[in-house]
Formats: sequence, structure tokens, C-alpha cells
Amino acid sequence: MTRLFSCVFLLLLLLVPVTPSGASSVRSWPDRQWGSKDGEKDGETGGAVRTAQSFLSARGYKVVIDGVFGRQTEAALKKFQRDHHLVQTGETNTPTWEALVMPIHRGSTGPTVAAAQFLLNQAGYAIAQNGVFGPEMQADVKKYQAQTGHTADGLIGSYTWCELVGGNADEQGD
Repeated sequence: MTRLFSCVFLLLLLLVPVTPSGASSVRSWPDRQWGSKDGEKDGETGGAVRTAQSFLSARGYKVVIDGVFGRQTEAALKKFQRDHHLVQTGETNTPTWEALVMPIHRGSTGPTVAAAQFLLNQAGYAIAQNGVFGPEMQADVKKYQAQTGHTADGLIGSYTWCELVGGNADEQGD
């Protein structure tokens, strides 16, 4: 009986994912509330706006990627939220970021790569903003991931995106 119990216990250990001590798999995305109470947009700018616009564009929503939050970005964001059965706030909150971001890796091209390059440049890296995820960018992504306590795999997934836009992703990998 003891032997059977030991075998079942060992099997359960192998089946249950183990998280390193103190690690959490929860991402805390920055909540961005664009605009004021009277409905006028304040034209907030920055990397998070550019990133949201890049993902919206990559997903087929009509938006200019200029890093300035305006009525067109708000409309595209609300449409995205509606299409993904999210509360239509026109703001980037955790549920919206979770549905919006897409992983990128070496060989990826386009506006989402350009957004990552912009954010990495803001973080102190000197990456050409050409929309191409090449070997130099992959090396810098690995450095950034190591600095932020993530597995340095060179892939930009949810955890790395969360850190890049100003959130907190206390997790060991992407």
C-alpha cells in the first residue's frame, strides 16, 4: 500500500506544473485612461499608445500609428473590445492588453516589431526601428529579459510585452 501511495504521489508531482518559489504567473498591465471627463481626448502620447495602435493595426483595425491617442484610436480600441466581448471602455486595461498582444520572434516583421523596437529604444537599447526582428534585436531582447528577471529566450510574448509597456510581469519566462 505504501508503495502504491508513493507511485501515485510521484505521478501527481510529474503532472502538476511547478512554479519556482516566489514566482507568480500573474501579469499586471498598466491601465491607461485616455482623456478627460468631458469627452475631449488629451492627446496622450508614448510607447504604450504606439504599441496599442500597432496591435490594432496588425489585427486589421483602422488606426494611424503615430503614438498619439485620439478619437480614431479610441474608436478602434472600442471596436476591438466589442469584437472580443470585452467591456467597451476605449481604454487599455488588463483584459484588453491580454486580448490585444501577440507574440513576436526572430523573423517577425511589421508594426508590432516596430513598436517593440521603439519600446526597447526607450529602455536604453540602440535598435534600428525598421520593423524587422533580426539577430541583433533578438540579442537585445534577451538582455532586456535577463534584466527584468525573465527567461532570456529572445521571444517577446505576453510577459515581455507587459514589462515593455510599463506593467509588471512577475514570472520566470515568456
